[in-house]
Amino acid sequence: FAGPAAVFAAHTAAYFLSCVLRSANSSLDATLASTFSLGAAAVGLLSSLFFLAFAATQLPFGPLIARVGPRRAQLTALPIAIVGLLVSAWASGFALLAVGRVLLGVGFSISLMAALCANRAAFPVTSLAGVNGAAVGIGSSGAAFAGAPLAALAGPLGWTGVQLVLAAACAAVLWMIH
Repeated sequence: FAGPAAVFAAHTAAYFLSCVLRSANSSLDATLASTFSLGAAAVGLLSSLFFLAFAATQLPFGPLIARVGPRRAQLTALPIAIVGLLVSAWASGFALLAVGRVLLGVGFSISLMAALCANRAAFPVTSLAGVNGAAVGIGSSGAAFAGAPLAALAGPLGWTGVQLVLAAACAAVLWMIH
């Protein structure tokens, strides 16, 4: 799995999953609340924890991309996201859900910048505007997938099943990047 198209596909897929998971709680809030008997404030806090961890790791992870490159940085960060999904899948209550959301925020905090840097290394400068625009557009569509399509999966799969499917998707992207 090599070449510019493969680099684009793998890193854009990681950014897509980042967008899915940053928006997932909005469509899964009813499933989350009923599965764990959580109120609206607790569900909102879980969503906030993703963004707090995401923001807190932007500055330390930026130099990581510069030092080791986008591929190795993603290979470091994505396993953290996978662990976050597994913790969330098997959580028994709020505390483990919170840990899972924090790990997700950390694990996906570099996905956009890693994609843009990987594209910079893989494509000619003259095509970067279009390539990076496509990466941002395709990746950002993950927020739309986090709506009705993800909620539809929650019906038959439940909270645990959705988390495991997303963990498998992240593992597939990790393999693509590897």
